[in-house]
Amino acid sequence: MKTALTEREKQIVQVICAGKTNRQISAELDISIHTVDEHIQNIYRKWNVNNRVDLFREALILGEITCHVPHCQTKTKD
Repeated sequence: MKTALTEREKQIVQVICAGKTNRQISAELDISIHTVDEHIQNIYRKWNVNNRVDLFREALILGEITCHVPHCQTKTKD
């Protein structure tokens, strides 16, 4: 079971999955780049991922984001 994310961490996941850079996230959420980095590291630790690709995959699996591409199918980990 994954550790639950805070509401702010969920916001960060949404904008990461939308393809935003840390600098863009900082500007959009009006928080410092350092705070963005801290949130991302907390998300990585809680979800046991090491990069944005793995974060994106976990977000799909956990239902934090939805894939709207017709051929996209979310598969759970074994």
